[in-house]
Amino acid sequence: MSRLHFFYPQNDLALARDVDHFTAPPAAQRLAMAGQTLPLWFGDEGDTVIDDGINGRWYKQMCDKFDIKVLPFGGWKDDMIAAPWGWSKSCRRPLAERGVPMTAMPSDESLEAIRQLSHRRTSAEIASRLAQKLSFPIAPAAVELHSGDEVTAFVAEAKDAILKLPWSSSGRGIIPVSTADLDSRRQSIEGAIARQGSIMGELRLNKVFDFALLYSMYGGKCRFDGFSVFNTQASGAYSSNLLAGDEVLRSLIEEHVPAEQLDALMDALPPILEDIIGDAYSGPIGMDMLACTGRDFVLAPAVELNLRNTMGHVCRRLFDKHISPSARGKYYIVPAADYPGDDFACSNGRMNSGRLNLAQPGADFAFVAELS
Repeated sequence: MSRLHFFYPQNDLALARDVDHFTAPPAAQRLAMAGQTLPLWFGDEGDTVIDDGINGRWYKQMCDKFDIKVLPFGGWKDDMIAAPWGWSKSCRRPLAERGVPMTAMPSDESLEAIRQLSHRRTSAEIASRLAQKLSFPIAPAAVELHSGDEVTAFVAEAKDAILKLPWSSSGRGIIPVSTADLDSRRQSIEGAIARQGSIMGELRLNKVFDFALLYSMYGGKCRFDGFSVFNTQASGAYSSNLLAGDEVLRSLIEEHVPAEQLDALMDALPPILEDIIGDAYSGPIGMDMLACTGRDFVLAPAVELNLRNTMGHVCRRLFDKHISPSARGKYYIVPAADYPGDDFACSNGRMNSGRLNLAQPGADFAFVAELS
């Protein structure tokens, strides 16, 4: 069966709102429109992608150069599987407007289960279970806090903490706080708790490296898909991904996390994901992690669970399908006005040097693959 892809990067924001008709901020809407053709680069042969007008000349050029076999959406067929960037109540509406039957999408009950699994308390549960299975220390699990008084007590003990909204997107809803500035932030923290019911508290760590393990979940079974190495801004917002093969990415991770710890983690995590998620969700999973210094542990293995596509998945599939195996570079997103233009070389359907915008001409943002 073929997948029908739909780029919906505002899904985390939609989960937080939990309404059928969610209107994303204008910048998020522009990003979604700009990246609507992104699934052309990571979909499989015979898959289709929803777009609101594809540049035919550009599409043919990319298909010819890179042997792309993902098709623009021409109407729903019974052998299709709806595969948006992520699932939420509001994601169903644009799919239904394009003819996807409600029977091909999750029910309200299923969506609520996915939403609850996407709550950051799930990452805390994963961390707690990993701590019981692993023979070495890891970062302590986050604590769910339900009131201003609980936040005060947590910060008083931690001294230096990070508070995170249960549902948030790309660095949003992350509040660094210490005992010195807690009073000045109290109103915004209590407002956040009122909106989402709680807030998660973590120790603030001296992060030195971001990475993720990528999985797919189908029928309650967890399959490893690869590694992701990425960079974030000081706020926690996504910045870029490294484009390289899994061997290279693993070697970079092992510069910060001992190989035996990484192996043990990779053995322990899938059964935990299978037990917690089961068959409530099918699709891509990203488990964000980090390495740190200054503690008696180096690994925080459950920073954030993403029950959706991630840019790590995009880069993994993009590299495997369309980039020379010996190449290495980065993937990032910039305003189209800041992008100098394509200048790349490819052979045998694979890019081997230069830079390429994965978005079609006229988009507000450039989704750039740049090889060194």
